[in-house]
Amino acid sequence: MKNNSHFRSRYTPVNLICFLCAVILFTSSGRSQTNPFTFGLVKEVKSIIHPIGLLHGDFNGDHVDDIAAYSAKKVRFYYQLADSLGFSTRTLSPTVPISIGASSKINGDDLTDFICLGGKPLRVQVYIMKKRREPILIWDKDVTGAFDELLVADVNSDAKTDIILYGKRELGILVFRGKGNGTFRPPQVLFAGDSFSDLFVSDVNNDGVNDIIGVQWIENTVALFTGYGNSTFSEPAQIPLRSEPGFIRCGYVNGDDNIDFLVYFPNENECLTYLGDGLGNFTEHQILRISRALSDAAISDINSDRLNDVLLLSADGTLDVHLQSENGFLTDITPFLTTRHPADMELFAHSRTQLKNAAILDSANALIKIMYSAYINRVKSESREYGLGSSPSEVRAFDLNNDGWNDIIASNPGSRTFSIFINDKTGHYRGQWAIPGAFVPASFYPAGNHTVPGIIFSTEAGSSSLHVIELDQSHYTFNQSKIITQDIPDIIDVSVKSARYETSVLSLGHDPENDQIHLAEIKWRNGGRSAETIINLNLPGKLLGVSSISDARNDRRNIWCTTYDDDSEHLYYVVADSAWNVIEKRLHNTYQTEAPVPTLMWNSDLNNDGRSDCVIFREDSLSALFIYLGTDLNSPESLAIHVIEDVEVVSSRDLKITDIDKNGNRDIVINNRMRRSLDAYLGNGSGRFSTPVNLAGTARWGGFDISDVDNDGYPEVIMTDSLKCTLNIFSLRDR
Repeated sequence: MKNNSHFRSRYTPVNLICFLCAVILFTSSGRSQTNPFTFGLVKEVKSIIHPIGLLHGDFNGDHVDDIAAYSAKKVRFYYQLADSLGFSTRTLSPTVPISIGASSKINGDDLTDFICLGGKPLRVQVYIMKKRREPILIWDKDVTGAFDELLVADVNSDAKTDIILYGKRELGILVFRGKGNGTFRPPQVLFAGDSFSDLFVSDVNNDGVNDIIGVQWIENTVALFTGYGNSTFSEPAQIPLRSEPGFIRCGYVNGDDNIDFLVYFPNENECLTYLGDGLGNFTEHQILRISRALSDAAISDINSDRLNDVLLLSADGTLDVHLQSENGFLTDITPFLTTRHPADMELFAHSRTQLKNAAILDSANALIKIMYSAYINRVKSESREYGLGSSPSEVRAFDLNNDGWNDIIASNPGSRTFSIFINDKTGHYRGQWAIPGAFVPASFYPAGNHTVPGIIFSTEAGSSSLHVIELDQSHYTFNQSKIITQDIPDIIDVSVKSARYETSVLSLGHDPENDQIHLAEIKWRNGGRSAETIINLNLPGKLLGVSSISDARNDRRNIWCTTYDDDSEHLYYVVADSAWNVIEKRLHNTYQTEAPVPTLMWNSDLNNDGRSDCVIFREDSLSALFIYLGTDLNSPESLAIHVIEDVEVVSSRDLKITDIDKNGNRDIVINNRMRRSLDAYLGNGSGRFSTPVNLAGTARWGGFDISDVDNDGYPEVIMTDSLKCTLNIFSLRDR
């Protein structure tokens, strides 16, 4: 590899094109995932004020899972509605202040009941749910002690639900054995010499009798008490832990029929899975490294492949879904940003299916974010809002699999991922296929056709490199490579040459060391071969901006450029051949300015005359778009035919040129940072445009695109919400 000083020596003002070999630093491959989709549509539901926790169960007896949110004063039950993403509600006001709640079937009917602990002195209450009546307080018991944890389970294996109280400040656990009618027997103390921070009841050794797994936080051990029936247990089998655990979750981690568990170690920034052998023995299995403090976790099959996955909810609201592979290891990760203040998470079945939805409680904003399974049948809803990773920004619509339906790609700089949404040929999407990257994406551009598979070219903020992601949608795999470029690239345009299996990336290379901008073409071929070309258009002055390439005719490339010299900016129209030999260049306009002004440029036929026209935004005090028409009669004094005032854009991605009203004339749609709105300027076919038509507010937008994703003849706006971290799609049919 040659050093940068050698590269710099190639920048000479001659009419030559310099070919330089690009270097591929690394290549990585993604594993094949049969079902990479986890959660798709998302919805926010108002909660009660100052919520504490979430529960789930069939609270109205319709054989459908519901959820409940509780605060110190109230419980609100959310009943799933058939063929809808909505809920009906009912509210309960217990007579005791709630510290912690639980749900279980207590009295032998089909309804899930509500149990709570709280008050001073402590009391345990049981409310029996009724189908068409208010919940009934059936059992109310004073409790002596400092218990702060509540668990409902069948401790003595008699098929009746019991109530268990425990906590760090108490020795032993207090068990109220259930009678099966909603009432309970006098309390019994078990394990009087131990203090537990977490507790689970399950048949660990597959003998038909439930055992107890407890976290002894003082000794940093997991204690397994083998059950013998009648509330009698063995001496504990000790499993030493490396440090104090934050919590433990039990479930089937590796696909067999033996209970396993997962332990979170906050001081180690990791989780560790332990596999059970069905005989009561456990061995360490897999370490999951984490970068943020966790608030909750769950074990369940999220992507419908009959293998349980692990969900880790961080304190900042990031939900990482670790997908299990066929070899029993957790491999690929799909990240979501759920809420900013997560207090609890609960999984519940969707409608009358086994598909799992997730509910995340936001305590500060008193709302519940519902993340629906990616595999639910499309419901009668106009909402097309999907979960994304952290800090989503740019979004583009593109037909990645060449099936005639536009797919969607979004970048998530906070998660360092790309979210791929494959169109189901109705304009709807299952959910994101998360592509991890070892970099923070700055901007990206998709490419591909029937001969070249889907590709994503991406830049990295402040880096002299171009990342290439090759997608295989049929097997949900990908390859990544990184190309070293001579300067910091900014992608202007991408084109594919099918005959050569070659993709051309046009880039503006920024050289901050010498305060220069260079036009470059990077040619990339299937298999990873690439070469970078520095393009010298032999224009006087310092290059400031370049437009995209207009529709090529006879392998000609038409672009607009701005340069600066002698206190003036110059607008040029340039025609070059396929090898970038300049065939024609015309000075179109001269703009007086004391210093060079950064310029954004767009290229399109705005007046339907078959010629390339130009839209310019200069980052100066004028805050306007200038429209220049390409004709054969231009002189250096040619003025803008139209000026759109009160506009501010920060990148070329903030403006789209398309025919949104389907009248044959191109319109301009802008994410106007000045007005914080998406504004449409409707073209009349002459190069002039209407006053702005407001389409939506954009205060929280990360990026947007416009595409007819459902092929109904009307375009949709596709946008990322940087605050809610969602992808939203809405039609312009009635706007």
